[in-house]
Amino acid sequence: MHRDKNRNDFVATLAERQAEMIALPNSDGAAIITMHNKLYQFIDTADGSPSVRMASIEQRPEAMHHSGGALTESLYIYGEALKSALEENFTPSVLSVGLGCAYNEWIALAYFLNRGTPTHEIYLESFENDELIRSEFLRFLDSKLKAPNNFETSAHFQQIFENVMTVVANSLQVEPTHLLGLGRKLFADKRWLIRETLDLKTDFTHPFSVVFFDAFSSKATPGLWNEEFLNQFLLRAPGKPCVFATYASTATLKKALKTAGFELKDQLGFGGKRESTRAYRYGTVVTI
Repeated sequence: MHRDKNRNDFVATLAERQAEMIALPNSDGAAIITMHNKLYQFIDTADGSPSVRMASIEQRPEAMHHSGGALTESLYIYGEALKSALEENFTPSVLSVGLGCAYNEWIALAYFLNRGTPTHEIYLESFENDELIRSEFLRFLDSKLKAPNNFETSAHFQQIFENVMTVVANSLQVEPTHLLGLGRKLFADKRWLIRETLDLKTDFTHPFSVVFFDAFSSKATPGLWNEEFLNQFLLRAPGKPCVFATYASTATLKKALKTAGFELKDQLGFGGKRESTRAYRYGTVVTI
């Protein structure tokens, strides 16, 4: 390790981060790739569903999902929130902060398929600030996009996106080809946008009835978890009515939700965590 002159603390090399990754559970035989000074490790979680663990020189290895089950966690935190919104006839407009492996998006689309929701009523926006994940997922939705130079790296991501979509479809009893077809149609019709930057300047053109706040941890994406951002985001992005769901539970988040007119619902966390967050804001239904 070396000392960072600007931060006055110790920073690992990328090789040291990789050694940390290899020492973690679920690492036996897990592929690790390096791209843009980041490490990506493809792992399986306890319920058999895949996830990705990431690291960089600045950030220690961290998985996108709980080791107890990526699919199970996503269904519990986000799927149940969506289900409750649809039961109350909220509009099928979803904002997903943190595309990642796209569990939450496929879960939402599977629910819409099972309910027979007309395609023209569905609207999604997904935010992902990781350039590699975003570009590879765009290729998954549109195979006509230019292939990358690193085919091995691309193959890993294309495979995990395929596996996630399939495991969601099977879990929610949807034909995988139908689920993928819906996703690709929505993307082609610009009713599923994959966006990059989410900050105080971000414009939202649609009111969202469902907000999946699955941003990486406050260590990895601190700008999305501070009080100023949360206050502005919760006043601008969600419509009325709206359900907000996230795996996290912090005093800052709860305060921002209450300030924006949300009612908090007590909810246990996943995999032994004490709390997660689900909140509702009621009001007039806004049609897209």
